[in-house]
Amino acid sequence: MNLTMSTNMKRTVSAVLMAGVGAAAAMGLAGNAQATYGAGEGSIDAWSNYEWCPGDPIPQSDNPLPFETNACHFWHYQSVRDGAPTLYWIVEGTRPNPCPPIAFMCP
Repeated sequence: MNLTMSTNMKRTVSAVLMAGVGAAAAMGLAGNAQATYGAGEGSIDAWSNYEWCPGDPIPQSDNPLPFETNACHFWHYQSVRDGAPTLYWIVEGTRPNPCPPIAFMCP
């Protein structure tokens, strides 16, 4: 009987420790996450639209910026499949949503 209690106690302690380590790791990962918007650092939605505001680094571009730099602007990279001459071709405005209105599988 004493051996069984000891085994159950070991299992309980190890489960608590593993849960604690998992929670600590999750908190560490969540604590380091930072939102970065604009300047090509991270898109603001699932369709690769970006927002640039004064003070942000200038985004990588093969064409002159198509907007003034004294206010915030939404922009996206135009795809070569859509007629862009180079890979980093910036277009002002947001890319339209490619999903149909009733699409439940779209991001």
